[in-house]
Amino acid sequence: MSRAKRKQKRTDKMIAEARERLARGRADEALARYDEAIDAIGRFAQEEPDALWPLQRLAIVFVEVGALYSHIGDDARALAVLAEAERTCGELEERTRADVRRLRAELKLRQGLAGFGLGCGASAVISLDEAVNLRLELLREERDENGPCALECASAMIVNARVLARFGDPHLAVISAEMGYRGYLGQLGAPGWDGYHCGEGAEVASALFARHGRLDRALAADEVVELAARERAAATGAPEDLRRLAAALTDRGLHLQATGRPVDRAEGEGLLRESRSLDADETREAAARWDRTQAAEPEPTLASALDTAVRTLGRDRVPADLPPEFTAPLDEMKVVSPAGRCPPELAAGYAVQLADVAGALLPLAAEDGLRIGLEAHFLFAAAWRADPPGADEVRDWEAPWVRLILECCRVLADAEPGRPLGFALALDLAAFSTVLIDRLLPSARAGGLIELLHDCLTEHAGLLERAENADRARELRDKAAALRR
Repeated sequence: MSRAKRKQKRTDKMIAEARERLARGRADEALARYDEAIDAIGRFAQEEPDALWPLQRLAIVFVEVGALYSHIGDDARALAVLAEAERTCGELEERTRADVRRLRAELKLRQGLAGFGLGCGASAVISLDEAVNLRLELLREERDENGPCALECASAMIVNARVLARFGDPHLAVISAEMGYRGYLGQLGAPGWDGYHCGEGAEVASALFARHGRLDRALAADEVVELAARERAAATGAPEDLRRLAAALTDRGLHLQATGRPVDRAEGEGLLRESRSLDADETREAAARWDRTQAAEPEPTLASALDTAVRTLGRDRVPADLPPEFTAPLDEMKVVSPAGRCPPELAAGYAVQLADVAGALLPLAAEDGLRIGLEAHFLFAAAWRADPPGADEVRDWEAPWVRLILECCRVLADAEPGRPLGFALALDLAAFSTVLIDRLLPSARAGGLIELLHDCLTEHAGLLERAENADRARELRDKAAALRR
């Protein structure tokens, strides 16, 4: 065996040992072993700078370590490690022209989950958008409805739905959740299949369908949630799993009663009795959540926000030729992520149109304006991802993108504490805009962008000061001041 092969074998053994310890619930030991593997791979890479296998191993290990940090609740460190994974993945792709889409899809899914945990909602949606579309692309190429890509794709849609339900268009969240849990259910028995994860997707779908008054589709999802919860509670008997079962029974019972059909009401009452016998406190809490859902105003979708824009601004201020993927009602919607609304080469054009509407609507109807503005942001990101501009190439839609972020941040910064669309999201958007601002600065004076970029930098500095990041805020204020000299 060659020396290089021995190194690979030694590294693979470390990685296998880390995975084995993680599977046994020993996260600290797994992290320690992963760190040893990373150090060893780094040494091998220095000794053999032309070898590709260290890059391949590093990319995989970084993704696994990022996922592990998220699992133990350290999402900030997870994002840092996943950034290394992305850099390594890019270098691997550049040097080998290898197909790294499957690894990149997993990387983006993990970035989305970590961003979601930190409240970085815009970044999370964009990461999951890429993950879902990469996996859909791979599924189409695999042409096997029962192949490994099918389960991975369904799983990504379930995660995507969780993120969209909080930060994205509710219509996309509903469709992603339903397609995700149904697709996952269709892979029953496949390697890696997890009934608990399937139940998570169905739970998101049920909540969203019920919120939109689609009780029959909510009840179909409820059956999957209940089955998954019963199986898990029977297997573990753990108090948290019994609470989850009580919540599942309560949700389904209340949804049945809400149909108004006598036979459903009777079945619903039976489920509520069973739930109370398992956990009376959880039953009351689940019932209170249902009451709050019924009393709350529905969150705006892109379609409803555009309707509001027509009523508020006038029909001539809203594009009349948007595709149905932007405006279709829930029962006709087929899209599961923002990038799916249009071909990538058209995304920037539609984003500019939506950004213009959002800017006019935000002062008059903030929530609807934010929905349109965020959807424009996601489309701008899709356009960038599909055709990244060069370092010295500034696209004509980058300035409208920066202006949109500024307008959204001003509204989000003043939102009530605790709202998903609030301060944390403003920080997330502002951080994204710094890349664009740096690209626009060299041509700011000639392009008439001095005041726009000054205002963006000043707004971002104020957000950072509220977040107690004084050093970075000072840097941005100095940069803003230099623009006016």
